[in-house]
Amino acid sequence: SRASIPHRNQTHPPETKTHPPETRTRKTQRMALIYEVNLSVDKEIEQEYETWLTAHIEEMVAIEGFEGARLYRRRAEDEGQEEGDKVLWTVLYSVRDRPALQSYFDLHAPRMRQQGLSLFSGRFTASRRILLSPRVFSSPSV
Repeated sequence: SRASIPHRNQTHPPETKTHPPETRTRKTQRMALIYEVNLSVDKEIEQEYETWLTAHIEEMVAIEGFEGARLYRRRAEDEGQEEGDKVLWTVLYSVRDRPALQSYFDLHAPRMRQQGLSLFSGRFTASRRILLSPRVFSSPSV
């Protein structure tokens, strides 16, 4: 076997702080998911849309299976775009599981989406994604 070369007059490699794998990463036990909605809204209607969006989010989290939401503002320049006449938001809804999300799609989505279209048709765009099976990573110092 080959001997390792000591580091600067040390006979042993420098100590490294290690943590058992279960403290560095944790897979959630349930199949919680994130329902992500990305919005691009005309700046001229920013205040009106944000007021409506806040009420809309509150209505969404009252639906069975929706556990909470976070509203984030995005910057166009962070996405490789020039700042223009749009305001960018992302809403992350935490949903208990896929059946709860499917129930939303079947029972509520058409009405909820139509509200925004009726008020702001042609003044915003929305795209949606479903993020499954989260793994949570924490800093070793936490």
